[in-house]
Amino acid sequence: MSMVLLWVASCAATGVPGNPARNLLVLREADSGVWHRAGLEDAVSIELASNPTTGFLWKVVRIDPAMARIDPGQSYVPDRVPPGIVGSGGKTIFPLRLLRPGKTEIVLEYRRPFENKPEPEKQVTFRLEIVPGSSR
Repeated sequence: MSMVLLWVASCAATGVPGNPARNLLVLREADSGVWHRAGLEDAVSIELASNPTTGFLWKVVRIDPAMARIDPGQSYVPDRVPPGIVGSGGKTIFPLRLLRPGKTEIVLEYRRPFENKPEPEKQVTFRLEIVPGSSR
């Protein structure tokens, strides 16, 4: 029983079930332009408010493939709304895999891919300092 409680406590502290050594870093729009530190062993994701029913989508426009990559698990999670409500928003989640220590930037744009506007509706830049191991 005490082992189960220890596991639950470690999951609550790190947000990563089964791996208490990993930190969880979730980057959101408010984190744009700010430097964040993450370890190679940390779980990192980008979560951005979105509403694909409007035609707008988040797209990664710059990422250094030697430093980090977007894992294949990109997903959209709709907000909880009462039944029958259409056109509500949610969030797009981009899980990251950190590849080597150093400093890097990841830039995403929110735009309608079918429009030829020169400027995106929104742009975010996430700055990461990647360190060996875990960041804690």
